Amino acid sequence: ACAGQSNQYQETPNVPVHARLLLISILESCWRSRPLTAMFIFVYGTLKTGFPNHHHMPTACELVGPATTVLKYPLIVADHFYGLPFLIDQPESGFAVEGELYRVPESTSAIVAATLDEFEGVATGLYKRITLSVVLKTDSPSNVTTSFSYACGDSCAAGSSQQLLARYQSMTSYQDTTAFVAREDRS
Repeated sequence: ACAGQSNQYQETPNVPVHARLLLISILESCWRSRPLTAMFIFVYGTLKTGFPNHHHMPTACELVGPATTVLKYPLIVADHFYGLPFLIDQPESGFAVEGELYRVPESTSAIVAATLDEFEGVATGLYKRITLSVVLKTDSPSNVTTSFSYACGDSCAAGSSQQLLARYQSMTSYQDTTAFVAREDRS
C-alpha cells in the first residue's frame, strides 16, 4: 500500500464507512513512515486567502491549493465565540470540508506549529491541533495528504449554531449566527 509513497484516493461513495476509515488509517501510516521533508496545514476558516486572519499565516507557509477533507466533519459557526468557524473532530458526520492546503518546510515546521498554536488558542482550549487527511482539488485522481488543522477545543461547541457547513464563505452569510468579530474589535 505504501509503494512509491504516492497515496491515490478516488471518491467511492458506495464503500462502507469502516472500509474508508481503514483506508485512511493505512494511508496515514504510510505517511508517518516516510522521511519527513515538509509539514502540511489545512485551513478552512478565517486563515484562508482573502479572509480577515490570513495575515496571521506565517510567511513560511506556501499555498499548495484548494483541498477538501477526505472524511466528513461538522463545521459550525460559534455564536458565543465572535462568530468563529470551528471544525468539530467527529469524523463521518457533517460534510467534506473545503479549505486550503499549505506546505511548510521541515526547517521551520516547529516554529510555524508553535506560532499557529498560539494564534489558535490551543493552550486555552479554544482550538486543538488535529491530524486529518485532505485531497487536493484537481481534475485527475488526487493525492491524499496528511496535514494538521485546528478543531474545536474543550468547550467551543456548546451554544453554537447547529447549521453544518461544507465551506466557510464569509463572515456575515450565516443565518441566525453572530457575524465574525476581528480580534482587534473584541471587547
